[in-house]
Amino acid sequence: LSNSPSYNKNLLNTFGVPNTIFTVRVFYNRDLLREITGTEDHPVDFRQFVDLCRQIKTHATAAGISISPLAGSRESSDHIFNRLFGSQTQRLAMKLEPTNELLTRHADITVAYLADKWTLRDPEVLSGFGLIKLVGDFFTPGFQQLRRDDAVFQFTQEAAVMIVSGSYDSNSIKTQAPFDVGVFNIPMPK
Repeated sequence: LSNSPSYNKNLLNTFGVPNTIFTVRVFYNRDLLREITGTEDHPVDFRQFVDLCRQIKTHATAAGISISPLAGSRESSDHIFNRLFGSQTQRLAMKLEPTNELLTRHADITVAYLADKWTLRDPEVLSGFGLIKLVGDFFTPGFQQLRRDDAVFQFTQEAAVMIVSGSYDSNSIKTQAPFDVGVFNIPMPK
């Protein structure tokens, strides 16, 4: 570390600006996917994703086994729920942004709500809630009570075929999993 350009010899410490970049993906168990579907091919669009989740639930019920399509926790579910909800409400959010900076702040949304410019019954909002309900049914029952580590544990113990998580979990998932792990982007509805 003393050779690092950010190491200060006079202060005997390393100084620098930390930089972290991560992305969110769906990690999946290639072996379980092949066993259930006959292929390792992951879904490439939202419809295929939903169909795969339904197929996994049907298989688990028919086989009398406890396998969920998605391992989840209160943290990991937010990754997919926020993206799904935002995919439906992004145009509404842009209409509510008063300065045309392409950046809608929470305060803008709140003020617009109080000014009756949108409601929870708007079609975009209802569509977003519908997607959250649809995908929420594919998570392990009780997932909102669980923490991130619990979801990773469920996935690596093969109690779920997929998990939505950040690249910060990639190494630990691949290290702990006794199976081949695949990765794909979260498919969004069109």
